[in-house]
Amino acid sequence: MSDIDFWIAGFVDGEGCFSLAINSHPSMSLGYQIQAEFAVTQSASSIEALQVIQDRFQCGQIQLNTRKDNHHESLMIYRVRKLDDLLFRVIPFFQTYQLKTAKRLQFQLFTEAVFYMRDKRHLTLDGLQFIRDL
Repeated sequence: MSDIDFWIAGFVDGEGCFSLAINSHPSMSLGYQIQAEFAVTQSASSIEALQVIQDRFQCGQIQLNTRKDNHHESLMIYRVRKLDDLLFRVIPFFQTYQLKTAKRLQFQLFTEAVFYMRDKRHLTLDGLQFIRDL
């Protein structure tokens, strides 16, 4: 255990997001694709914080996230979408360094969905509906 791990957990509690996107995708068997994503955003002047997180997880990308608000500084986003990275890096980290806010429940639901995806259950109509209901 290191101080940086506790710092990352606290930082993600405030600035992170665990999300699931369900997008129309005609070539998929059910006509939809599910994308799980762990993301953290920061202004460009604080990109070092995202680099610390990326270095710790050893996966994901940091990209420019175009702003659509009245702020003038660019926004950067660190995101992890690869299922194996979510399963073997991100989820175990937050199971060890637990979140303290309402984001903890979001993480639990996200984890349940990622496990569904790992087992390919999201490729059934019932599985797709289960993830929608989450």
